[in-house]
Amino acid sequence: MDQVKIFSFGGGVQSVAALVLAVKREIDFPVFAFANTGNDSESPETLEYLEKWVKPYLSDKNVKLLTTEKRNRAGETVTLYEHLMGNNRSISIPVYLPSGAPGTRKCTVDWKIKPIAKVTRSLGASKKTPGVIGIGISKDEVQRAKDSQISHQINEFPLLKLNLTRSDCGGIIRDAGLPVPPKSSCWFCPYKKLKEWQEMATHNPTMFEKAAELEAKLEAKLEAKRGGLGKDGVYLTRRLVPLKEAVLPCDQLKLPLYEECSGYCWT
Repeated sequence: MDQVKIFSFGGGVQSVAALVLAVKREIDFPVFAFANTGNDSESPETLEYLEKWVKPYLSDKNVKLLTTEKRNRAGETVTLYEHLMGNNRSISIPVYLPSGAPGTRKCTVDWKIKPIAKVTRSLGASKKTPGVIGIGISKDEVQRAKDSQISHQINEFPLLKLNLTRSDCGGIIRDAGLPVPPKSSCWFCPYKKLKEWQEMATHNPTMFEKAAELEAKLEAKLEAKRGGLGKDGVYLTRRLVPLKEAVLPCDQLKLPLYEECSGYCWT
């Protein structure tokens, strides 16, 4: 049996470039898997890019794109947004706490890594014959490259092997006749840059209002977990104030774009 080889496709610059390279047979990944956190959770721009550009591009190509989701024990799809807004005490995204430290980031593991791991296992990967998961990390982000924690998978970084930068990836995409995709992530990701929240508030106030409601919901969950002993704060930005206060004009504020990620979300 041939070794299972799947590329973890996030819909961003690096993974779209890897898709083009696979079509050109410059890297050996016949299957790309998109772990969808939910049509109500993924960035709308990413979902639009997949439908408008990626799927038509692959319609007559040698590479297959699969979509997978997180499912509960009954086999029902569970989106990240509905889970966060549900009547449970789970806070699965890395919200900022009053100390400035981000909370637990279970979202990547539960909505990205594990669903793809189920795909590799279903295709025959095992501890004895691990599947290979391609991760779209370019050489300017080499610190994000890490070993797999899944026993039946090993991670591979084809863009690093080819010594490609994010800028190189953009050129590969344009040369294929495709527009460069937007950064991929969930629309409510706490690792967004402040200016991105400000742009959302300006251009998509309905979504911004939903993000503020989500922040309040997560605050209420934390308070409930602590037995109503008072609010310590749960924030979607590093300013450590509620989202609606954080988007006041502050052009001088300098924040890093994103924290490190394993490559499953933002590629």
